[in-house]
Amino acid sequence: MYSFVAKEIDYASYFQTLIEVQAEYHRKSLELLQSVLPQIKAHQETWVEKPCYGKPLEEHLALSGRDIAFPIEACVTMLLECGMQEEGLFRIAPSASKLKKLKASLDCGVLDVQEFSTDPHAIAGELSTLLPNTASSTLIGKDM
Repeated sequence: MYSFVAKEIDYASYFQTLIEVQAEYHRKSLELLQSVLPQIKAHQETWVEKPCYGKPLEEHLALSGRDIAFPIEACVTMLLECGMQEEGLFRIAPSASKLKKLKASLDCGVLDVQEFSTDPHAIAGELSTLLPNTASSTLIGKDM
């Protein structure tokens, strides 16, 4: 115990050096982050594919350069391709998990035709939730 107390000054010096090294590391990290942050912000602002759900319809159309919102156009196109022969298209409720996956797919601007062509009820279900909301000029929120 006495030897530890005798070297207390040395230990305090090591601890002080450790704190100084950590402070320098954090200063350099902060400088690096501050230099990179404007580039990240600029990159995000120029990002073409932005989520469409929960955004005003006009904003989505302006950002995407479209006349018809992507989710609506994709659903109608898919229904024309694979759902016209289906009976009770808008009456049969789709699977909740399939509907959630379709909505996520549409929100990121990607639609896997092969995956959703087997379930036109999911496409019709999503379209039936989108169309009433276009009157209010807002695509529905992600949590709905």
